[in-house]
Amino acid sequence: SNQSVISDETGSYADWIELYNASPDPINLSKYYLSDNKSAPFKWNLPDVTMNSGAFLLLWADSDMEDGPLHTNFNLNAGGEKVYLFKKQGNELTVMDKVNMPATPTDYSYGREIDGAEPWITFSNTTPNASNQGGTIGLSEYNQDVISCYPNPTRGELNFSDFEHYQIKDLSGRIIEKGQGKGIDL
Repeated sequence: SNQSVISDETGSYADWIELYNASPDPINLSKYYLSDNKSAPFKWNLPDVTMNSGAFLLLWADSDMEDGPLHTNFNLNAGGEKVYLFKKQGNELTVMDKVNMPATPTDYSYGREIDGAEPWITFSNTTPNASNQGGTIGLSEYNQDVISCYPNPTRGELNFSDFEHYQIKDLSGRIIEKGQGKGIDL
């Protein structure tokens, strides 16, 4: 539910899907398909674009294909859904990736905590067309009624409301602090 994070080339705030090439080699996308329905694997053919190793590509899931080649013919549902990436080679069709996207709040994103690796988390600070490791804050389990951290930002004490157990990880995924309680000194 992108309402203010990033606009497309027409100035619209549409939902987006980001691809990342974790391979050491360039990948041409013309034999790849995206779908929000496993029974309809050929729903949207990715454009004839080559992604270099380590590159990101932003696709607009807005059903506005007339806006350009990076606009899909389907929308995303902020209430949660599955998105599939298929690859066709000859007569074979392979599921290359599948995302079980949970309900996601407006202007949050759901992605891999570390580019090209597990786990998937909900991001409060999104990084479209850039690394997820660039200083974002991720919430492994988001529940709007439970988690509240204050003051934000902080360089000292961090308090949690109604939060008994916590883990704080650095951007590489290492646990730098864990414990119980409603506050810690950073």
